[in-house]
Amino acid sequence: MKRTIVLTALTIVFIQVCQPKAQISHPRSQNLIFEAIVKKIGSAPGVGSGFHAVYQLAKYKVLSVCEGEYDQQEIVVDHLMLYGNELDDLRVGDKVRVVTKKSETIFTRNNEEGFRNAGDKVEFFYTGEKPILVTPNCVSCEPCN
Repeated sequence: MKRTIVLTALTIVFIQVCQPKAQISHPRSQNLIFEAIVKKIGSAPGVGSGFHAVYQLAKYKVLSVCEGEYDQQEIVVDHLMLYGNELDDLRVGDKVRVVTKKSETIFTRNNEEGFRNAGDKVEFFYTGEKPILVTPNCVSCEPCN
């Protein structure tokens, strides 16, 4: 009897904890995942994020969108630098898969010639993880389409 009461109580708590999270999910994902060719890599910051968020810019030619919506041929991504060297192995011309979050704001805005200038209005920032190099024998790369 005690075991049944405890299991019932735990089930109710679990439902209450999980329910609010399900209610705040948005039908339109703010994720954007795409495959692209690296067009340009920004200046390496040389440090990782700490007290301030540190980003390195990269520009891509979008080949296909795996998740989310994006209708432009090029995209600039602010890659968050945790260690300061996340893009060191990336080369212009590499085919990559990039996972980003779309946001109207960013912790620290970088401006760099060839990417964006201080006066440019940015409707959305795309902050990205370290890109995954897509090679013919990439086992973790499922087709994008």
